[in-house]
Amino acid sequence: MAQKFHLCLSLLVLFSITGCAENQEQPQIQVEEEEVPQAEVVEEEIPPLPEPVDREVSYSEEIFPIFEEKCLSCHESENKKGKFSLSTHEELMAGGKSGAVVLPGKSSESKLVLLVHSKKMPTKRSGNAPLSPEQVSLIRGWIDQGASE
Repeated sequence: MAQKFHLCLSLLVLFSITGCAENQEQPQIQVEEEEVPQAEVVEEEIPPLPEPVDREVSYSEEIFPIFEEKCLSCHESENKKGKFSLSTHEELMAGGKSGAVVLPGKSSESKLVLLVHSKKMPTKRSGNAPLSPEQVSLIRGWIDQGASE
């Protein structure tokens, strides 16, 4: 009998604490609404594309070294972020999972130029600094000349 009493008493205490007893209202908790300042969205303006260089550009002597320094840590044959490799001219021209990145003769429309110019590539987490305007100009000149090897 004492066990039943203790069980009933325990259930009564539990119900009163959790608010599960019949006809018992849940306690109302008042929370003051605090005005949270909204973060300002600052869109960084992308400057106009630098003009392509006005001279012949060598892929092996000028373009590939840029890729080697800035891009291959993420886009080489063994480690293809976006299924895109810059290890060889052939792989570069094949593009990646989003398609072609170089449109020969059309540097201002080539995804590669737009990505490096907007500083979306290389990414900050790669640890590589963005390409300089001069490097973008070289790549543009090379693409406008036909993007040959």
